[in-house]
Amino acid sequence: MKSIITLFAGFLFGSIAWAGPQICITSGATHDVCSPATSTTNLPDAGETCPDSELTLQANPEEFSGIQSFFVVFEDEFSPSPYTNIWYGPFYNDEPFAISAPGPGAYRVFMDYVTVGGANLQSPGFLMDVTAPPTANLVLNTGFSPTTPCVKQLLSNEMHTNNCFSAFPNHYSIDMGDGTAPYTGTACGVENFKHQYTSAGIFLPTVIVTNTCGIAQTTVGIIIANCRTAVGGQLEAGEPEAMAVEVYPNPSSNWVNLVLTGVERTSEVQLTLTNVEGQIVARFQLQPDQHQLEMDLSDFAPGMYLLQSQSDALSLNYKIMKQ
Repeated sequence: MKSIITLFAGFLFGSIAWAGPQICITSGATHDVCSPATSTTNLPDAGETCPDSELTLQANPEEFSGIQSFFVVFEDEFSPSPYTNIWYGPFYNDEPFAISAPGPGAYRVFMDYVTVGGANLQSPGFLMDVTAPPTANLVLNTGFSPTTPCVKQLLSNEMHTNNCFSAFPNHYSIDMGDGTAPYTGTACGVENFKHQYTSAGIFLPTVIVTNTCGIAQTTVGIIIANCRTAVGGQLEAGEPEAMAVEVYPNPSSNWVNLVLTGVERTSEVQLTLTNVEGQIVARFQLQPDQHQLEMDLSDFAPGMYLLQSQSDALSLNYKIMKQ
């Protein structure tokens, strides 16, 4: 996406009273402004544009007779002293010419020129921000060990985006993948938020970040367990002491064994194996008198899977890592 920004160092409007070489922006940024003729304080602010936007510049025809040559300078306000300057030129006539906006930064845009008498002077210029396209990332369940979080557990999470100018923040929308309303707002950097899942399963939270110069989107996976059952091979509070669930080897590159002890069942149990995208990749069945199951994972892609059963006979949420 390119915007056309026209910077004028000359008389373009009858309402402008030139008192010396000046530089104006007339389109493509947030505001149309002209630099003052002499003052270097309280410079006007043109707002923002995007990297590599096309800039069309022109010298002031009325003042060019006194100018031997000139540069257009983008001076980065936030760079350590001495400032980082980006120079375009030299230019020797009043014909329009095109350049590209520099990379992200907060700039003072001005003319550095040499008069026919050999004096080196500067025009005051104006301010303009060049905004970086956004970035987006999600970090879920921060501050906890990498175990499976539980239903109704309040999760602390972080949304990461790139630093930006407070006047032109990044806009975000976070969909946690469970049908609840998205979290929305503006941010520059890290935004903290909390969320609670009310059911077990694999969820795919997605964050979308936008600004004037682009859009970024990231989707991550999270497994939420019903912690009234055995999770990760260990019993949770409220389960009979005799009950045990074991899955081994885990991780595995081919066969995985499920062993149940202390579980009395009078009906068969249906098990599903789900990938991080929420797709069921395999189904298994346990008969009432069956307490062991062998699962062949050799044809599955490496990654994390969730073995689940939510029947009355057995409620199970178990992470399996395929190597």
